[in-house]
Amino acid sequence: MEITAEKMQISRFKRICVFCGSSQGKKSSYQDAAVELGNELVSRKIELVYGGGSIGVMGLVSQAVHDGGRHVIGIIPKTLMPRELTGETVGEVRAVADMHQRKAEMAKHSDAFIALPGGYGTLEELLEVITWAQLGIHEKPGPKILPQRMMNVSRPAVHPVDTVPVAPPANDRPPARMKDVQGIPGTTGGLILRLSQFVPALISVSVMITTSDYRSATAFCCLVLAVSLQSLWSLSLFIIDAYALLVKRSLRNHLIIQCFTVGDGITSTLTFAAASASAGITVLINDLNKCNVNHCTRFETAVAMAFISWFAVSPSFILNFWSLASF
Repeated sequence: MEITAEKMQISRFKRICVFCGSSQGKKSSYQDAAVELGNELVSRKIELVYGGGSIGVMGLVSQAVHDGGRHVIGIIPKTLMPRELTGETVGEVRAVADMHQRKAEMAKHSDAFIALPGGYGTLEELLEVITWAQLGIHEKPGPKILPQRMMNVSRPAVHPVDTVPVAPPANDRPPARMKDVQGIPGTTGGLILRLSQFVPALISVSVMITTSDYRSATAFCCLVLAVSLQSLWSLSLFIIDAYALLVKRSLRNHLIIQCFTVGDGITSTLTFAAASASAGITVLINDLNKCNVNHCTRFETAVAMAFISWFAVSPSFILNFWSLASF
């Protein structure tokens, strides 16, 4: 295959999983597409993850990638090794217990997916990764990066997938996916929530520390510390959300969501406790006429802003905690 200068580029994908059959098929166009895809991966400096067989379409694509000097990872169930491995294998072959583990390992080690001609097994593998994307289990691109001339191999039944197909239910309303729920990290709603948490917290701490006698009550000092922590936390997550939206990168990662959930829980609990104590002290000193009207008003404002910030954190905590169940 002749490689043009336009194709000599480094892909943003390190490894791509190729689903294909262990048979060469009845048409030479299937074999040509496998070799061309292998050369395409080599030209883009992409490693191959595939079903591990050394025969058929998968044998051709793996051999092409291996001959081009790129790393090949083959994942194959032990029960299929006598049937799909003949002669010398290429690259790294990993034996797994069953088909379910094979698909899980292939998805784990891949950054994107491509489907070449194959049988029912190839179609089932393709539909499974599309289903996983629909459910928000992964954010990896589906089979859409092949040139059109390579995908139209004798008019295949499976064509490039640019968007995940969603079957509408009876009421014609498509089901919401977790990654599309506004308020989840990396969404516009999440960005707005973080801003609504940061601004009241900043106002609260600013009003409190500019009141001369706030140090007279331990509760007020605790409020300053708690709300300062809340404002720094919310500002940090605001910046992370803004960056994720700017570069269009998903934050759907179990460790990230878990960290956000724990952080929201800790900061909101501290803010609520400090605001409640400060509210009680403010009412007490106001009833006892222990502070002038201006200072009491400022204390009340700081406490009110702290409660607003705490209230704005609650949706973020609930959504993050809820989304953990989808992993």
